[in-house]
Amino acid sequence: MPDFLSRIENRLQTLVEGGLERLAGGRVSAASLAAAITRAMETSLQRDRADRPWAADVYKIRMHPEDLQALQQEDPDLEAKLEQAVLQATRDGGYSLLAAPCVDFETDEELKHNKIDVQPNHSRPLLDHTQQMPTLQGKELPKHAERAYLVRADGRAYALDREIINIGRLPDNHIILSDPRVSRRHAQVRLREGCHLIFDMSSLAGTQVNGQPIMEHLLQHGDVITLPGMHFEYRIQETSPSETSPSQTEPNGTET
Repeated sequence: MPDFLSRIENRLQTLVEGGLERLAGGRVSAASLAAAITRAMETSLQRDRADRPWAADVYKIRMHPEDLQALQQEDPDLEAKLEQAVLQATRDGGYSLLAAPCVDFETDEELKHNKIDVQPNHSRPLLDHTQQMPTLQGKELPKHAERAYLVRADGRAYALDREIINIGRLPDNHIILSDPRVSRRHAQVRLREGCHLIFDMSSLAGTQVNGQPIMEHLLQHGDVITLPGMHFEYRIQETSPSETSPSQTEPNGTET
C-alpha cells in the first residue's frame, strides 16, 4: 500500500478507535473498519479536468446484524465519529470532497461475522468544471443570493446566507428536521456563481422539487422543495420574511 494510503488508514483507525478494541468473538474492530473504508476511498477516487482527486463522500457500510449491534453498543456515536475521521483522512491525503462525508450502517444477515462491505459513492456527478467553481467565502454574495430564503408552509423562513446550507436530522445541520424519514444528511443547498442549487445527498427517502425527484436542481423563484414531512418554497424577494412577520422567522440551525 502506498505511504499516503497507509497514513490515511492509520488516521482513520486512530480517530475511530477510542476504546474500540477487537470485540468478543473476533468481530469487527476499528482497524478492520479503517482498512475497509480506506480501500473503498481508494477505489472510488475520481479526477477532474485539472487532475485533482475527489474522494467519495457517501459510505454505506454493511455488516452482520450482531456485529453492528456490538459496535454500536461499544460506541453509539460511531457513525458521526467515522464521518469526522473520513473528513480528516481526506484532508491528510490531499483529496477533495463534494460534500460533508455521510456514513450509514446497514445490516446483512448473509454476511459472515467480521465481514465488512463498504459501498462508496459520490453524492452527485463530478462535473468537468468542478475545479472552476468560484470561491465565495469572504466575498460579498450576489444581490439575489442575499435575498434568497427557504420558506415553510407556516411562514417560517431560513435565509440562504452562506455558501452551503445543509439539511437533515443531525444537530450540526443548518436546517434540522426531526422527521425519522429524513436522512441524517439529507440535502444540501449550495451557492454557485450567484445561483442556488439543491443536491440530494443520496438520502433514503429522496428529495423532490415541484413534485419531481432530483439529485441536482438549479433553484428558481417559487420552486417547491419536498422532503419527508416538510415543504419549502424557494423565494427571492426584496424584503426578508422576518421584516414581514418577525415571529415566524427562525435562525438557521433551529429544529423544525
